Amino acid sequence: MPSSNAWAQTWEQRFGENEEEWFFGREPSDMGRAAFNLWNQLFPSRPARVLDLGCGEGRDSVFFAAKGFQVTAVDLTASGIRKTRRLAEMNGVTLHAVHQMDIRDFLLSPDYDILFSNNALQSLNRQCIPYLRKLQRITPPGGLNAIRVFTREADALRSRSDVYCFDHNELKYHYRAWRLLYYGEDILWRPHVNGYLSFATIIAQKRGGRKRTCAEDHAARDSQSE
Repeated sequence: MPSSNAWAQTWEQRFGENEEEWFFGREPSDMGRAAFNLWNQLFPSRPARVLDLGCGEGRDSVFFAAKGFQVTAVDLTASGIRKTRRLAEMNGVTLHAVHQMDIRDFLLSPDYDILFSNNALQSLNRQCIPYLRKLQRITPPGGLNAIRVFTREADALRSRSDVYCFDHNELKYHYRAWRLLYYGEDILWRPHVNGYLSFATIIAQKRGGRKRTCAEDHAARDSQSE
C-alpha cells in the first residue's frame, strides 16, 4: 500500500492479522498472469524488469520472479513486506529488491519494462492522476503499464472522499495514445467490506518499441479471452 494514512493502516492490520495466511492468497492475481502472458507474447525470449508498486503480500512479485523476471517490490506496510519476503523464500525465488516505503518516495526511473500496480494508486487520492502520468512518462518505449484501480460504479465507492475513484472508461482514456492490450471493468463482491467494489484494469504498451507481428497480435487476443 502506498501512503501513511488510514488506508495504509487498515492494510497493515489486515496483512498482519495472521502470519500464516495471505489475505488475497498466495497465487498471482488475474492481472499478474495476464501481464506475464502478454509480455511473453511480445518478447518471448526476454525476461522483463518489473516494478511492483504497492506489492501487498507479494503474490504477484513472487509470481514474476518465479518466471525469471527481475522484480523490485515496493509497499509501505511492514507486514506486507515481511510476508513478501517469506513468500519468496517459500517459493525458492529471489526478488531483485524489496523496499518498505511510500511508493511516492521511491525514485522512479526508466529501468523497468513493466510498471505494475494492483489496487494501490487510488489511495493517492488527488495525487493519483499526476502519479499515473509520471509512471507513463518514465515507461520506456515498448514497455507495459499494468494498472488496476477503483471505479465509481459500486455504491460503496461512489461517495468515498479518501480515495480516487475513476469514472467509467476514464483509465482507458488516460492511455488513449498507447497500444491497448487489455481493458476491463468489473464489480465484485468483497467479503472484507461486506459489499461490492468496482474496478478498472488496463494493460497497455507504450508506443515506440518493436512492432508486433500478426501472429503476436492473434496470440495476445487469445490470451485476453482465456
